Amino acid sequence: MNTRTRKNIVFVHGKRYTILPTLSLQGFIAIDIMEGSCTKERFKNFVISDVLPKINPFSGPNSVIVLDNAKIHHNNDLIEYLQAFEICVEFLPPYSSDLNPIETAFSQVFILYLQW
Repeated sequence: MNTRTRKNIVFVHGKRYTILPTLSLQGFIAIDIMEGSCTKERFKNFVISDVLPKINPFSGPNSVIVLDNAKIHHNNDLIEYLQAFEICVEFLPPYSSDLNPIETAFSQVFILYLQW
C-alpha cells in the first residue's frame, strides 16, 4: 500500500531515414534518401552534386534557394560556394513551417502513406 507502481516499457525503434528534397515551382527537382541522420557535409555534397546543376544564376528560374533553420543548412562554406555561382540563398524565419512549401508536400505524402 501507498507505494508507486513501476512498469518498464521497452521502446523498439526501427530504422530512421532522412529525406533531402528540393522543391521548385515546377515540382521536385532533386531528392536524396538515406538511412540515419544527415550531416552538414552530406547536405553540402547533395546540393553541389544534385541541386546546383539544376539551378541558375539570379534572377533566372530556379535561382533562389530557400532553407529552413535546420543545423545542416547553416554551412558558410556552402553558402559562399553557391553565392559564387550567383545563387541567392535565403533562410526562413525560425519556427515558420507555415511558410515552408515542403511541409505541405510532406503532409500530402504522409496522407498517402496512411491510406496505403
